[in-house]
Amino acid sequence: MLISLKHQFTFFCTPKCASNSIEAMLKPHSEIHLLGSPQVRHTDAAGYARHIEPYLAEVAPGSEFERVAIIREPVSWLHSWYRFRARSALRGGDHENSTAHVSFAEFVEAYLEESPPPYAAVGSQLEFLRGTDGGLGVDRLFAYERLDELVEFFSGRIGQALSLHAINVSPSKVYRSNLLERIGSLGRRMRARAGGRSGGKGSAPDSRAELSATALARLEQRIVEEVELHAAAMRGPLHKTEWDGRHSGANDRPVS
Repeated sequence: MLISLKHQFTFFCTPKCASNSIEAMLKPHSEIHLLGSPQVRHTDAAGYARHIEPYLAEVAPGSEFERVAIIREPVSWLHSWYRFRARSALRGGDHENSTAHVSFAEFVEAYLEESPPPYAAVGSQLEFLRGTDGGLGVDRLFAYERLDELVEFFSGRIGQALSLHAINVSPSKVYRSNLLERIGSLGRRMRARAGGRSGGKGSAPDSRAELSATALARLEQRIVEEVELHAAAMRGPLHKTEWDGRHSGANDRPVS
């Protein structure tokens, strides 16, 4: 999470949504940068409202911080988690979070369980973005597949042209060989240094193609609201008032 007192914005680092690249772009313009454990760095909208907004009210009284975040196509988001957790760093000692021993289809089946195993317990973007009132917990939501709109927004907000480069890109495929994985990782780093942008169409395999029709139908039933939220953001930056106005019932599901 990054917070700019000068430019009055808060950027939420939605997991597996180019957070590293965007943090690198915004860090020079942000006075507060939450680092460390994933629970801290990826503070969600409800946690921000409970713990950080009261602090900001004290150190910057009268300021109104615009809350900004990203959402990714949900099946692609899950596939990115799957590829990320298949990396060699998690394989030593049969790490409980490693997905190197399962296919993506098996990962999805585990994700759909009532109590998923550690390697498939990745939550959801909807949970991350939901506010304490049950509605959308950010003011402006951008689609991962249209990061140019986010760069344009922050360039205007900060008052200078910004650019985004690829950092820590998840593998495009899962290698069972550590040597092949290291070669693939080297290629990704070289492309990043050459200025390749993180995200965007065509940067990841077709995750749906790895699932059976039955598995895909079960998954889409589970993530239907998240799919709808992403589709709304794909039509252009989504504002909280627009989403909550169409989903007033969400306010009946406050986050405890």
